Amino acid sequence: MDKQRQLLLKIENLEDDFNRKRRQLDEAMDEASQEKWRFHQELENLSEQIRYIYQKRDYDASEDLPKAYHLISSIQEEGEWMVKNAVTHLENESEEHQTLYKKQVTAYEEELHQLKKERD
Repeated sequence: MDKQRQLLLKIENLEDDFNRKRRQLDEAMDEASQEKWRFHQELENLSEQIRYIYQKRDYDASEDLPKAYHLISSIQEEGEWMVKNAVTHLENESEEHQTLYKKQVTAYEEELHQLKKERD
């Protein structure tokens, strides 16, 4: 197999690997967004259940309800922070992957260009 053909094959394989990794990262970001939504829904349900329990039992300890809501709010903030960090990490990984891909493709293309010059 000649050198030009090997380089073209390397570029093709590199592109396949790049697209596969990009799809994996996109899927991971989608999963993080879906998990955030599910987490938010569960917290909303929990808030509703707490409100229902307090109304049904007619608690006199009214200071407990704001404490419960504050706890839920804190949990929600922590969950959002975790998702934000995960998405940021995935975005950074995606950018690094894309930068590396571009460098490798450029190097292969320069090598191809050099081969063509040598043949001409």
